[in-house]
Amino acid sequence: MVDLHFSFEDRLRNVTINIVEVERPDECAGCGLCAEVCPTGAIEVDERVRLDEDRCVACSFCVQACPRDVFRFYEVSFTELKPKRRPVRVPKADIEVRFIGVDLRTCDRCENRPCIEVCPTGVMREIIEEHRIDLDACHGCLECVKVCPYGSVTVELEVPQLKRRSNPRLNRELCVECNRCHEVCPTGAADNVPDGDPDPERCLGCYNCVAYCPTEALKRPDHRPRPKCTDEVFYIQPDMCIGCRICYDVCPVDAIRIEEITRMPVIMPDLCVRCGLCADACPTSAVDRVPTEEAEREVLRSRISDAFLGILTREMLEAAEEFGSTTRTERDVEEKLSELLERKMSEEMIRRVIEFEVKNVIEELMAEVVSGRDSRGP
Repeated sequence: MVDLHFSFEDRLRNVTINIVEVERPDECAGCGLCAEVCPTGAIEVDERVRLDEDRCVACSFCVQACPRDVFRFYEVSFTELKPKRRPVRVPKADIEVRFIGVDLRTCDRCENRPCIEVCPTGVMREIIEEHRIDLDACHGCLECVKVCPYGSVTVELEVPQLKRRSNPRLNRELCVECNRCHEVCPTGAADNVPDGDPDPERCLGCYNCVAYCPTEALKRPDHRPRPKCTDEVFYIQPDMCIGCRICYDVCPVDAIRIEEITRMPVIMPDLCVRCGLCADACPTSAVDRVPTEEAEREVLRSRISDAFLGILTREMLEAAEEFGSTTRTERDVEEKLSELLERKMSEEMIRRVIEFEVKNVIEELMAEVVSGRDSRGP
């Protein structure tokens, strides 16, 4: 079994759950479309809509289908170790009207006829006054049903084509076959795990399996874990690394980048999820846990060094092309290179300095270069 190195705080930061609430119950017109599309039977509609939170898996089908915006979809995250709820806009499904029924005898007794006033398309006026129905013009808003004082208006809506969210992705390296995902999946889509991703034909996109997976082997396709609260993080010791890039290949969250010039792997502390797969795979034991602050400082130093090397390499090539086979003194070459480097520093390096905000790191590097040069003598 893989040692996952996860702390409770890290795990909580990466959990995102969805919930659905009946936010505007008074707006319900009793069409029952929400109950019809609910895959778990969590919704009942009689005099008012009721949602069984224990059975709801937040698939968002009711939110998509409801023509009255009775339901609201929320995403709950724990970035600051406290639940933070934010509303998420769910695109509405295209609703088709298949039947409109009106008791015209009752309408004759109605003086105000509020259904005509609230109808945004004029369909109710055509039905009551002209005795003709244009189903294609009706939007299915159910305003007429809601305001009719006698309950004489009936509108039947077609079950819409609903959009399923993308199913979770499985990282088999992290799966410990605890089968917790099987237990919480309402449709059995997770029965494919650990052999593969949850079945897209049966998956509702509720992400229960993701929330309950103890090792983060299952992840939402749109979610990138970024734990930042631990005191230690994995770091690649440059003097022990042989550049085989095995760590780069096994990293499940692309937290390891390859430097542009040195072509050596570097673990980015703000992306690392502390799973330890890189340490387990390293053939030279070059990956070790170090204090997070130390790792961040060394990564910045590595990136600046790589930037310097990139500039120096380009300038050396340009200088070699410019001088060619012309005989010049060593001092002339040194002065020319210094001039080229100074110009490039002002043109290109300033952008990198602003981006990384590590001017002090550059000064330290320059001091080390000068110190090393002085120690070697003239």
